[in-house]
Amino acid sequence: MARSTSMKKQPKKKIVKKARKSTKVAKKRTTVQKKRKTASSKKSTPSKKKSSTKRTPSKKRLSSKKVTKKTPSTKRSTKKSLSKKKTSTKKRTSKKATKKRTTSTKKKDTKKAMAMKKKATATKKKATLKKKAIATKKKATLKKKAIALKKKAVALKKKATLKKKAVALKKKATAMKKKAQKAKKAKRTLIRGSRRQVFLGFREKCKNTGHKKESLIKNNRGRIVSKIAHKAGQQAYQRNNLGDWVSAMLQARENLGCKGFVPCKKGEVLYIETMKIYKSDEVSDSSDAEEMEVEEEAELLSSSEQEVVVV
Repeated sequence: MARSTSMKKQPKKKIVKKARKSTKVAKKRTTVQKKRKTASSKKSTPSKKKSSTKRTPSKKRLSSKKVTKKTPSTKRSTKKSLSKKKTSTKKRTSKKATKKRTTSTKKKDTKKAMAMKKKATATKKKATLKKKAIATKKKATLKKKAIALKKKAVALKKKATLKKKAVALKKKATAMKKKAQKAKKAKRTLIRGSRRQVFLGFREKCKNTGHKKESLIKNNRGRIVSKIAHKAGQQAYQRNNLGDWVSAMLQARENLGCKGFVPCKKGEVLYIETMKIYKSDEVSDSSDAEEMEVEEEAELLSSSEQEVVVV
């Protein structure tokens, strides 16, 4: 009997050890499954739907853990199948819930996105309308400025034309004044003036003598003299033998080697030399004059004889 009891007790101990090992394996499997579920939920659902997987009640978790711990080795397969069924149902329910939540959240997100788009479009339209209004205002102001500038330009042109007309009128007035002055000056030509004015044509008669332009002449020295006085001076020059005196003085200056101005007074060397030359020239001139007189008398006699013969 002792052997039988000992034989019976041994397998019980072994079964307990196996049961402990099975609970550890079940725990590991549940943790791995949970990790896989969380990873699948993260991939399938957005960030907001993570809370749906975490919101499982805590009582069920505890019950599942207690069941796994207290199960003997004989009922292990049945409890495993039950746990698998429960986990499959939980997965389905969680997937459905997550799908519903994802659809609802997607709808909400789409609605929010549409609302945001509408707001964005409205704001854009407002901005465009504001820009258009600003552009129209700027255009209107620019047009007003352009019109004002055109008016100013027209006014300035009118002023410029008026100024030009005024300048032209002033010029005409000055020209008329000058013409009037010239006409007055032309009338003054009848009045007497100097010899030069008469010679140039500004006056008609001389002041003192009353000579006209016809009776005036310009001298070799540039003086304006009457023709009668000019002829009288030439006759006096010839009558007084001034030409001989001038030629004698020039020859005396050459003989003495005078340069520049040298006075010709009585008692000086130049005067004495000129008198010698002048007297010698007079003697020669007198002999020449006598010969000329004799020749003239002979010509007169010959002409008278010819006249007598003709008669």
